[in-house]
Amino acid sequence: MAAFDVRVNFANESIIQSVVIASSGRVEVDQTHTAEWNSIATWDGGNFVPNSGLLKFPLAVGASYVAMFENTIPRRGAFRVKHERKMRVVGWEDVTVPAGTFRALKIVGEGTYQRLDVSASGTVHNVIWYAPQVKRWVKTTYEDRNFGGRGNWTSDELVEYKVQ
Repeated sequence: MAAFDVRVNFANESIIQSVVIASSGRVEVDQTHTAEWNSIATWDGGNFVPNSGLLKFPLAVGASYVAMFENTIPRRGAFRVKHERKMRVVGWEDVTVPAGTFRALKIVGEGTYQRLDVSASGTVHNVIWYAPQVKRWVKTTYEDRNFGGRGNWTSDELVEYKVQ
């Protein structure tokens, strides 16, 4: 499991600018999010247009909304993916991660992706646990599957935090 440190350098009512420092000693890289923690530019060189839109405040149990965006990674050449998700705020639950146990809103996203640079498409499933105590998500999962059944799965969990 790779660990990294995310430090917020600047935040205002519309943007969060942070730096990511990998525990392996890799070079620091910047990332940018909306004030709702939706990705605009990420540590791996990815860009989201207009942004990932996976969180839409105010979050309320029973709410649903659509997240539509395109993802590019310029260092990977023509890589370009169109995403569409129906996001649902399904309820409160306790979630335990290495940083502790948090009361969090569980947000589930179901949808599709379509590669625009090559012929590939499939389904996507996201789960986000947003903890107001931390002012961001404490756990996320992402899974995609192409229509041939092959896929990818990732998960991020909060290990420790300090809110100032």
